[in-house]
Amino acid sequence: MKKNHLYEKLFARDFCLPSVEAWVRGESTNPKGWTELKQPFLPYIITERFDDTIRFNYDLQGVDWVCNLLSKLAHEDKSFLKKISLV
Repeated sequence: MKKNHLYEKLFARDFCLPSVEAWVRGESTNPKGWTELKQPFLPYIITERFDDTIRFNYDLQGVDWVCNLLSKLAHEDKSFLKKISLV
């Protein structure tokens, strides 16, 4: 059975294409520098050009996954936030 993804435009900016590619690649790369876990909701970000801006559409389940993981790791390790600020 195919899973449906719900994407929502979280923001739009006037970025050049190389900047967008670097942003999306860094944001959606697995694994992150702060965890070995992999984002299960891929594609996590879909971009589209519209009226001279780029729309950033995120999988809402993927956003929740990242938020929940960061919260969990920060609660388990009180020095976690300091560690990831160095990554």
